[in-house]
Amino acid sequence: MFFGLAIRRRPETLLRTSVVLLTALTALASAAGPLQASSEDDDQRENFEADLFLGSAIDSFAAGELNLYLNPDASGKTDLFERLVGGIEFGYRLFGDPKATEKKRNQIWVIGRTVHGVRSTDVNCMENGELSVCRDSLAASQNPTEEFLYILRNASSLEAALGFRWEFLQLNPGRQHSARVYVGGEYGFITVTGDDDDVIDLTKLGIGVIATTGRFQGSFLQAGYGNSDLFERNRSGRLKVDAMLRYPFQEDGAVSMIARIHGDVDGGDGADSIQSYFGLSYRFGNSFFSKKDEETPDDSSLNSDTSP
Repeated sequence: MFFGLAIRRRPETLLRTSVVLLTALTALASAAGPLQASSEDDDQRENFEADLFLGSAIDSFAAGELNLYLNPDASGKTDLFERLVGGIEFGYRLFGDPKATEKKRNQIWVIGRTVHGVRSTDVNCMENGELSVCRDSLAASQNPTEEFLYILRNASSLEAALGFRWEFLQLNPGRQHSARVYVGGEYGFITVTGDDDDVIDLTKLGIGVIATTGRFQGSFLQAGYGNSDLFERNRSGRLKVDAMLRYPFQEDGAVSMIARIHGDVDGGDGADSIQSYFGLSYRFGNSFFSKKDEETPDDSSLNSDTSP
């Protein structure tokens, strides 16, 4: 708490803290011994990756300002602040070669995402029982694009962000679970239907680690500082923690389980917010989106004469 309060009162402390963190990480990596030559196995990500996410957002521990803004109809201690959400997340490797030597292994990624939310009070599970928020178990949607279109047409909120990620240090090279240390920044916003005011601006700058190989590829942990115009008090210098766990249901990564938590705290006596996301991610261009086309027979096979 006192550390966060010091950052808020002295913005220059953030710069010093970032330098100390980067120096410590570099010293730890050097103490571990010389880095092995990077190989293709150290980074199995594509140059461009995009996913469709469908699931639920749990706002039970979000700040009052956020709940009032996103889900004003849900109130009282017995209500579960839950939204049906769907969105698209992408990452593009702008510079860098995953097969490069240790002196040229820096990478720069452009990242972005959108999250469309439907208020819990606006979802009729009696008529839309196939929606992920209405099911009692976690199972892949038979038609994720149709569910995403439903969310788009009925969305009451929109969250979007665009940013960068500079990856500069490889961890565990040549091993099963390799990862990369990065510094990243984002600008984002939140808006809701029927709100004629300006969008709510959100910014952050932080340092993190992202898995580049193994079953948990794409999982990350990031901590940093930024601004949140949603709050009436202590809008700047807020501590922001973002963590995501990704685990594939299929070997090709076509469908993965996603569990994500985002914390936004002021380090003082102001409002804090914690949001959780849980659902499934569908990789564009992978087998899940193409298998239905493969299973559908064409006209020639339907009209062919199989009689002797």
